[in-house]
Amino acid sequence: MDASPIEFGIDSFGDLPRNDRGAIVSHAEAIRAAVAEAFLADEAGIEVVALGGHHLPEFAISSPETVLAGFATVTKRIRLASGVTVLSSDEPVGCSSGSPRSTRCPADGQRARSPLAPARRGVPGGRRRLL
Repeated sequence: MDASPIEFGIDSFGDLPRNDRGAIVSHAEAIRAAVAEAFLADEAGIEVVALGGHHLPEFAISSPETVLAGFATVTKRIRLASGVTVLSSDEPVGCSSGSPRSTRCPADGQRARSPLAPARRGVPGGRRRLL
């Protein structure tokens, strides 16, 4: 039996951390911190970093591809991936593209609070299965 090697990685939705004084940092500070963390992850030998995007105020990353591009400027070998790609709010053909250092992971639904979420017509629990 062939066993696939296990990859060690990290993922994030860009949660807004608190600074040393306990105040929630700005979206810009959170994104700068995420880029610094990607650099450290690459230096430490972590194999993959994945980002998910949300259009909610408590998350800094609304465009994972843009932040991953920032990661690519400071990393050398770490594989970059989207943690979630909500197909109903992203361009479907673009979701299938990638490169040797990037991959995408489609999502199975959206939160009802998302401003990009389509209307829910008779779907129990407000979720819609996309895949």
